[in-house]
Amino acid sequence: MSQIVVVPYEPMWASEFKKAKDFFGQLLGDIPAEIQHVGSTSVEGLWAKPILDIDIVVKTSEEVSLVIERLETVGYRHRGNLGIEGREAFSYDPDNLKIQWMAHHLYVCLESAQNYQNHIMLKSYLQKHPEAVKAYSDLKRKLADQYPYDIEAYTEGKTSLITAYLQASGMSLDTLEEIVTINQRIIVRSHEKEPDDAAYKYAVIMTRYQNQWVFVRHHQRKTWEIPGGKREPGESIMAAAKRELEEETSAKIYQIEPIGAYSVKRGADDQATYGLLFYAQVETFEANFKFEIEERGYFDTCPIELTYPQIQPFLFQWGDDYYQKRIEIKKS
Repeated sequence: MSQIVVVPYEPMWASEFKKAKDFFGQLLGDIPAEIQHVGSTSVEGLWAKPILDIDIVVKTSEEVSLVIERLETVGYRHRGNLGIEGREAFSYDPDNLKIQWMAHHLYVCLESAQNYQNHIMLKSYLQKHPEAVKAYSDLKRKLADQYPYDIEAYTEGKTSLITAYLQASGMSLDTLEEIVTINQRIIVRSHEKEPDDAAYKYAVIMTRYQNQWVFVRHHQRKTWEIPGGKREPGESIMAAAKRELEEETSAKIYQIEPIGAYSVKRGADDQATYGLLFYAQVETFEANFKFEIEERGYFDTCPIELTYPQIQPFLFQWGDDYYQKRIEIKKS
């Protein structure tokens, strides 16, 4: 896990964003879109992680789809909304020669999306209140020192001050409560140092079949989930993973391997629950489903309608990164 580093404001961030804006403007051409520099690097004088945040903003879902298609032509990889409604996330290969500006996060947002409105309101407030810029900078430096390798704790530590600024900007209390809920209700993280085997309560299996990811739908739900479930008494975590894979997807012939440990907890003071994330490549399925699963779905990216929207996007991104690294190793 990389270290969290915040640095003083750099004027070059604005010029780096202009390179990106010009590129995306030419790429999108006839698609009506705004390219916005948001996040901490967009506010003069604010300490920040040296990574641009860029929002490509459109008015309709149809335009979102068009932008996704254009971005894929130059090497961006669509990651889905990662649990944030109205915002589509992207990744890219740092060696992509078409990208001639600094490290960045790229999102395509609906203009009406709350996440985008949060970005704009916070940026506007900070630009008008230099004392807020100093206070926010001081907090970020403190949190980066306190939690140098814990991005969830770093993000949660900023929530109270951010919501205070948004409230001062006129944001409704209901919306502020949603922001606090998103940032504090569930914390999901990976662990380089794995816990004792007995600590694992859940097995979740990132499942691949014919170049697509497999999600499943319970017969009483309309949402999708990554195959997985709770470990049974006396069962090894690998046995639990195989059982859940077979029960939920009807996998018959497959290969399976562990990716790594993760934990989930509700708020900073809650006791963490541990699970182990697996990767499985399925060759064949049984003819019929077992137990309560009604449908398998095949996806290139994380679906929008998720049963556990604050947990599954994190696990999906981790599993997808793991798969991409496997592909790169096979090519080398």
